[in-house]
Amino acid sequence: MGMRVGLVGLAAALGVPLLFACVPPEAAVDYGDPTSLATPTEDDGIVAWVVSPRLADELETATPEIVIGAYTKPPEKDSKDANDASDAPYKPLQVLIGRLEKDASGVDRAVDLRQAVPEGKPGQEQRFRLEVPLSHGSNRLLVRIETRDRSRVRRIVYPLAYAGDNPGLNLSVRVPSEQALLDGKVCSETSESAANVFATKLVCVSGNVTTLDGVSAEAVVGLSGSERSRVKLSDDGHFELGLRLPSNAEGVIEAQITDELERTTTARVNVIQDSKPPSLEITSLVRETSQASIEIEGKVRDRHGIAAIEIETATGAVQRIGTSSPFRAQVLLAVGSNNVTVVARDIAGNERREQLSLSRVRTLWLDSPKRDVGVSQIEVDRFALDDLLTPEDQQSLSLVSIDLAPSVKQALERIREPERFGVNTSAWGPAERNMQRLLNMTPDNADLTGTSVEKLLEIAGAVGLPPQRMLAEILDVGVTDYIVAPETTAEVLMDQLIGTHPAVQRDATGAYVIDVSLYDVFQDMRTIAPRFGPSGAHPGFLEGESQAKVIEP
Repeated sequence: MGMRVGLVGLAAALGVPLLFACVPPEAAVDYGDPTSLATPTEDDGIVAWVVSPRLADELETATPEIVIGAYTKPPEKDSKDANDASDAPYKPLQVLIGRLEKDASGVDRAVDLRQAVPEGKPGQEQRFRLEVPLSHGSNRLLVRIETRDRSRVRRIVYPLAYAGDNPGLNLSVRVPSEQALLDGKVCSETSESAANVFATKLVCVSGNVTTLDGVSAEAVVGLSGSERSRVKLSDDGHFELGLRLPSNAEGVIEAQITDELERTTTARVNVIQDSKPPSLEITSLVRETSQASIEIEGKVRDRHGIAAIEIETATGAVQRIGTSSPFRAQVLLAVGSNNVTVVARDIAGNERREQLSLSRVRTLWLDSPKRDVGVSQIEVDRFALDDLLTPEDQQSLSLVSIDLAPSVKQALERIREPERFGVNTSAWGPAERNMQRLLNMTPDNADLTGTSVEKLLEIAGAVGLPPQRMLAEILDVGVTDYIVAPETTAEVLMDQLIGTHPAVQRDATGAYVIDVSLYDVFQDMRTIAPRFGPSGAHPGFLEGESQAKVIEP
């Protein structure tokens, strides 16, 4: 119940009622209109809907084929040059379908995301298909739709309820950690895979079986076309085992569940074992320049997809280029030799690295001396300049003002969806978890206990109007839409926390900025954290040490 107290001020500042305190156990979801799944909705320029099944509840099959319709909304005619066809008419999409479950702390997390198979060309008629196993009762289907360059990403939750006679099943295939493989306990520590492509040959297969009226069941699991193993179900219907995949090949993992009345459900998951790194070719030939930067061009290929292309410097700095091939990037150079590494990483985690030695030469122009030219140019390194200017002079020379709003918004987006950005949440405390709950709050999962609208929604439920639907109508959002956007939260944090710090300034546009002086640069930015930490009655907004090498010797 501590969250209600900790978030009262923030919720009031956001202009919304405080809708939850502690997250309750998940209940059966009722969205009112069972045909709403087929209604197209739009967000971030992506239109999507469920083509099949059309009903949200009372499905009779435990392994329905989910068919998603999705396409990118074409840009406005006046928004771009008519000759620019980069956005016309539709962008290729990738659709991942999985489940949304609550972890031990009550926070929603995405599990078992698998890539749906596209049919047809990008456009309003394109469909994406995937067979998804369901357990009895409520299932929250998570659909993540994104363009190949991830410039547009949409996340939708659809409710499905299975009420058939055959056994129900949630089936997971996960990646064991290196320590789990060393210990011989494949399922002791695992993580999600990207589109079920695995670099390891040994994977953890687990599932949760449900039956009607407590009927017992048994399970056999294995690769299609190979001998399958009988696995033991726990009292709550859980099973897990390690399974070896064929090297660099595609396969299908099957789990067959049979109850004591001989009713059978078979769930399948397509998997790919990929231990081959992507191919990487540097096509640019220039390695030496007198300019401050040099352009690197190249091509990357991988059969199953590229997760990242990066350039690492000898100092450990990483320049992220994206996932598209061919690629092109400008690399900043210090005078002299610069060693960099181009890294291509596929979605299974395999890497290909290419080291480059780049050089920036210094050009000296000699000419006859001229009298009374007015200005003499000198060149000094950072150490000579540090000796030339006193600390007071360095502090008086402002180099750049950094707008804090984009960084705060990005941080909040990573708190809301840590799995999407690869954020390690193992060290999170109550503050981070509470903020994540606020950012993930929807009319579907909001707890209204103790609020001023609790009685109103109880009356709504009594007359047959689902409280979730009524709350969505009050707030003018969808049932599974976020109530508080990261932009709104960032604006509140800027106004009420960061903007009230005595060391924070405002630029000419009114934006809150951090002013970086020459002294900060010479101190390798170690002065930033103490300056914006606790100050008088203000708690500060930076914690710990800060360090960044901005300039080379």
